[in-house]
Amino acid sequence: MLMISRRVGERIVIDGDIEVVVTEIRRRSVRIGVTGGEGKVIVRGEVHDAIVAANQRAAASTVDESALERLFEDATHAAAGESIEPEAP
Repeated sequence: MLMISRRVGERIVIDGDIEVVVTEIRRRSVRIGVTGGEGKVIVRGEVHDAIVAANQRAAASTVDESALERLFEDATHAAAGESIEPEAP
């Protein structure tokens, strides 16, 4: 981890296309601005962690293959303009 001191208006450039600029310093917080290169997604750390956790839960979940096949068949029939009869419970 790079530890560096910066003043308001000073910046750090990462990999040539990500720029971090110190915009304000208050008593116990620092406000920064981040710009990224084209196609870069920039999110807060806690948002990134939540996305990773949700993806891990989704990857670990199981799929009812018969229900998935029914959905695919229904979509195929709907695309062909056929009416779809709902299944009896």
